[in-house]
Amino acid sequence: MDPRRPWEDGDVYTLRCTGKLLARLGTVTEVAREPPTTVLGDWYGTLIHAPGMQLVLLMSERTLLPLVVPAREARTT
Repeated sequence: MDPRRPWEDGDVYTLRCTGKLLARLGTVTEVAREPPTTVLGDWYGTLIHAPGMQLVLLMSERTLLPLVVPAREARTT
């Protein structure tokens, strides 16, 4: 396994998004067909508005470990 590409190790990562985050991502929902295979289980995500920026709050289902990352601008191709 390449440590720079942990998503290629065969683990299943499931992110369950709120409607706000899905709208921000500009994507549609897809029902998870496989149970998560990672220790932290499913992740839940929502969009948070802070002064001058948007943040994404992610939380692990099993451990309630929170992770806050800045929302990046969407690129058009």
